[in-house]
Parts: sequence; structure tokens; C-alpha cells
Amino acid sequence: MGRKRVQMSPSEYAVVEAHMAEAEKKMAQLERELVQLRAIERLEQIRTGAIDFIYDVTNNTMRYRLPGQDEMLEFPSFIPLLKEWNVDNHGAAERIDKIFSPGGARSGSIEVMMNLFKTGELPHRLVYQRIEDSEGVTLVGFAEDISDEAAERDRLRNDAERDGLTGLYTKDTLLKLIEFELGALAPGEKGVVFYFDMDSFGAFNTEHGKNAGDSFLRAVASALRNEFRGVDLLARVGADEFAVFFRGFLAIDVIERRAQHLLDTVRQLQTELTEAASCSMGIAVTGSSRENSEELLEHAGQALKSVKKYGGNRYRMYDNDRY
Repeated sequence: MGRKRVQMSPSEYAVVEAHMAEAEKKMAQLERELVQLRAIERLEQIRTGAIDFIYDVTNNTMRYRLPGQDEMLEFPSFIPLLKEWNVDNHGAAERIDKIFSPGGARSGSIEVMMNLFKTGELPHRLVYQRIEDSEGVTLVGFAEDISDEAAERDRLRNDAERDGLTGLYTKDTLLKLIEFELGALAPGEKGVVFYFDMDSFGAFNTEHGKNAGDSFLRAVASALRNEFRGVDLLARVGADEFAVFFRGFLAIDVIERRAQHLLDTVRQLQTELTEAASCSMGIAVTGSSRENSEELLEHAGQALKSVKKYGGNRYRMYDNDRY
């Protein structure tokens, strides 16, 4: 016997098509949510006590899950609510708004003191990834309370020993603070050291005198404060040697552009003795909390020595295969 062909009227066929379209739409949404949840899992890895979130950029809707809970809660019109909760903390809310905007960074990490998800005004670290598909733009990630970490960082910085001439951290203090920051690296985050010194500074000091040399070193320290954030670590680690540590979700080309900008800034220092305004720099980068601060600074120092060998006035990245 042959198969019996089912005859459908146009109206019945339209109903079936509508059901199929709805089923395909639901399947696409489930697949989209699975991609989002997998992205959160990759970002969070072994972290506990964090708030998972999925932010729909197009519709300004925030879904989040508190630690230990399965249910996702929802805040429609999230950014206006965030600004309302932080009415006396306008700067923090604006930073989040900028990141969560359609043109924000593809992925990253931000530390901010604010009332987030009605948690109260606490220091938080947000780690996020942007997902773009046919339905729009979504940010997925997690937010964790870093109150203990922030308190320990403040304690270390308040007790830190500083250089008498420039007011920057000493080398010993820098190593202790870098050690702490490396231990706090988020998955995918990099820690970076710029290690640099002034070209021919010994000869400059001999010719023009110690007061002129000290004045120039203070000018370099002032330039560093203008160029870097308050959370970055700035130190004088030798007579004319300086080091900077910073962290973030940074591509190598971004790190190199920052290095070149710093070299240019030193060259442009407005002093009466402009021949001193040149420096050489070594750079070391790590994405591992297992590397210690002394190793990182030593690697940057090795790269610096290589730069000096070839005349200075430039930067070089540390490479295990090269040095």
C-alpha cells in the first residue's frame, strides 16, 4: 500500500508554518543562551562567590544570578537604575555605562567601588566578554566582591616605603605589591612591567651637577603620575632607574603602544637641559599568578640590558628565546 497523502488547506498550512517558525525561534534562543552560559563558565573557571550576569546591550536588560542560586533575576532598564543607586558616585556609574555601551571593549576587567546589583557600595571586580550575533549584542561575565583584596592592597600601600626624592615606591615595596597583584590576576588578564632608565644620565649628572639631576628625576616621576592610573604601581628602583607595573586585558600591540608613548613623553619633558630627556626600556609580561615579582622584574631588566647594548633610546620586550 502506498502512503496516504495528507491534504491541507492554505489556512492549515499557514498555522503549521507559524508553529515551525516559533519552534525555530525558541531553538535559536536556547542555543544563544547556551553560548552565553558557556562563556560565563570559561570566564569564571574555579571562582566562587561571584555574581554571574548576562546583559542585553540592545534592550538594556540585566539578568544575574547570585552565588549559590540557580534562578536568574532580572533588572530591566539597568543603566538608569545603576545611576540611581550610585547618585553620589557618578564617575563609577559612567565607567560601567561606557563599558556596557554598544561600542564598548570586546572583553576586559574593571575594578570599581559602587552599589552593584543592590549589593551596597563595595569594591567589585567585573570580568566580561562581549558576544555579537544576529539577535544583537550581549555582555556576559561575573562580578565579585573584592573587599578583602582591596583592604589588603590599601594596607600594603599605606605601609609602603617610598623614595625620598621622587615619592615613588622603593624597589622592595614594588616587589611586595607586584606579588600581591599577580595573585589577584583574573583569567586572561596580564601583568606588565616597564623597566627603564635614563640614557647617559651619569655623564649628565657629572656635567651639570646633582641638583640638576635630581630635578630631572622628579620631573620623570611627575610624568609617570600623569601617564598612569592610581591603581598602577610606580617605583624608583635605582639611581636613574624606574619601574611601572600595571595589569589588565591587554593585547601585546596595546602594551607596545603604551611603551612608545612613555618614551615619547620622557623625551618631551620641558627642562632647560633637554639632552637628559631620553630613556631605554625593557618590558616583561605575564598571564600567570605562578610567576613571582622578582622573576618578572628580572626579565624586564634583561630586556633593558639588551636595549642598552644597542645604543638605547628604545624599548624591547622580554623573550625567553632571545635572552
